[in-house]
Amino acid sequence: MTLKVEVLNKLSNTHDPIHVATVKHESKCRIYKSVIYPEEYNKEQVLDYINSLYQAGKGDPQGKLVCWQSNYFLHHQADIFDNLIDILNQKINYFVELKHGYRLQVHELWAAVYSKGDYANLHEHGKYCQFSGVLYLQSEKGHPGITFEDDFYLPCTENTVYMFDSNYKHSVAASEIDPLRIILGFNFYLTVPKSKQGQI
Repeated sequence: MTLKVEVLNKLSNTHDPIHVATVKHESKCRIYKSVIYPEEYNKEQVLDYINSLYQAGKGDPQGKLVCWQSNYFLHHQADIFDNLIDILNQKINYFVELKHGYRLQVHELWAAVYSKGDYANLHEHGKYCQFSGVLYLQSEKGHPGITFEDDFYLPCTENTVYMFDSNYKHSVAASEIDPLRIILGFNFYLTVPKSKQGQI
């Protein structure tokens, strides 16, 4: 079940974002920032798993990014993602406090590995999810960050997580250095309490 962004806003009290933009589609887009340290989850195992898929060429040829990309349900393939999913869900529901039993939860999670010359064209994350985000698993000085449609720029910093409204368009410039840049992308969907189902 989907819920439009304007309805979501009426249900929530949000903590202070690091950036708010009113863009051409006339909706306010927010960005939240946090850090997830390696000791909070099994980061080394997560990276090893993603690297094994990447080296074996087991990606999603239908991916929207101009780089290697896993399928969109990576967290269903291995339980090593369970703790990280819990952390992401806790963070987004801290930043966006929903009322009446509504919650945001990770529904889609994918890995992307950017080599030199790889990039992402301007895109958004669709009309069915409410918030999206990125966690930088592996990055170095010189790797490009995210540029949003209003030219707001966020640097690529290892262990940093950004969460933002899914309709906030963004892109990633081509990498100009050799070391791989590895990220996890994810989409949060609204979980509607049983008592509220059919009312929206």
